[in-house]
Amino acid sequence: FMQIARINSVDVGVGSSVRKAPALVQSTFKVTKVSGYWNKTMTLYGTQFGQTKAKPLMTISYNYNGYGDPKGYGTTTVSTINGSTTTVVQKQVCTTSTVDNFNNL
Repeated sequence: FMQIARINSVDVGVGSSVRKAPALVQSTFKVTKVSGYWNKTMTLYGTQFGQTKAKPLMTISYNYNGYGDPKGYGTTTVSTINGSTTTVVQKQVCTTSTVDNFNNL
């Protein structure tokens, strides 16, 4: 109809608009290997869009059990942090044992 009436364009007024800030909605981390002779904790920090102060999001703690060779025998715990709540999401325990006979292992 507009072509027949020779109307090439029509202005449309918009009373409101919406903008959404970019954001990381979800991410997945899976720890596959941690080793060492020392107890250690790594913390992952993140900054919300528009904010300047980073907040802790996740910790990975490794506790060496004090024995075993080669290094790497201990417990690794992965936890998420939401405000004051910490939730364990992954735990891996690596232990040693005494071997009397190395045949048929």
